[in-house]
Amino acid sequence: MGKLKTKFYWSRKDTAELFDISVITLDQWVAKDCPFDMVDVEGKKKPQKRFYIPNVIEWKTERTTGNKKNNDLQQERARLAKEQADGQELKNAVLRKELIPVKMLEFALADISEQVSSILESIPLKVKKNLPKLTASEVEIITREIKKAMNAASRTKIDYEKATDDFK
Repeated sequence: MGKLKTKFYWSRKDTAELFDISVITLDQWVAKDCPFDMVDVEGKKKPQKRFYIPNVIEWKTERTTGNKKNNDLQQERARLAKEQADGQELKNAVLRKELIPVKMLEFALADISEQVSSILESIPLKVKKNLPKLTASEVEIITREIKKAMNAASRTKIDYEKATDDFK
């Protein structure tokens, strides 16, 4: 170990001041593997702990970005774990028949609508057959009302906001 010759080696006190931390905090950094060298210093009997500032900056930068990456990774893992738990909860609710997938509900509603429409369309003919005294204009009134009901049913949409508010 040669004599201190470079201006980049700094004492503990000067290094702590440079990074705006206490000497105690700097010692904690050293305990966490902050790089330093033992350097012979004029007027000192034993080699002294000295800090090469570019190495300290590199170490501190790696720790800062590494911690941020680690925190981001932990947050992402927590988010994914919650998503998985929510997904499993939904699957269990479907298995218990507490919930039904929207596609299945849409299929069932379309099937019901088709059956109801078929029945409604046959009403005017059945009424005319069973009540032969009805005039054509009376049968037309019945047909018109049935078509209004069928058109209203076909325009019906699920109001998801209202539907979800009802379940809260």
